Amino acid sequence: MNLAFADRDFYYGDPDFAPEEPVKGLLSKEYALARAKLINWDKNDPEARPGDPYPFQGGANPFLKHLEAWTNLPKGPRQNNQTSSARSRRLHGGTTSIQATTKKGGWCR
Repeated sequence: MNLAFADRDFYYGDPDFAPEEPVKGLLSKEYALARAKLINWDKNDPEARPGDPYPFQGGANPFLKHLEAWTNLPKGPRQNNQTSSARSRRLHGGTTSIQATTKKGGWCR
């Protein structure tokens, strides 16, 4: 899940606005197989990073400098003497929703 969430956090956006997401690469079986090789079957990996799906759709990643700088660590010192749990809630309190449809019109979220 962490690998998928890292890709989601880095690449998913509103398809009505630039830049266009690398959808073909993200959905390719070859990319999925490459990402599956990174799974640590013994423990969760909270440091999972986004991958690079662009080569899997025949392109070059225009965001390589951002991808290389990606970190899962919080940025900067604590502010306003907040406790770690309060800071965590502030940083990670949002929600995300993804919907998908099948060729037959079924959907899930």
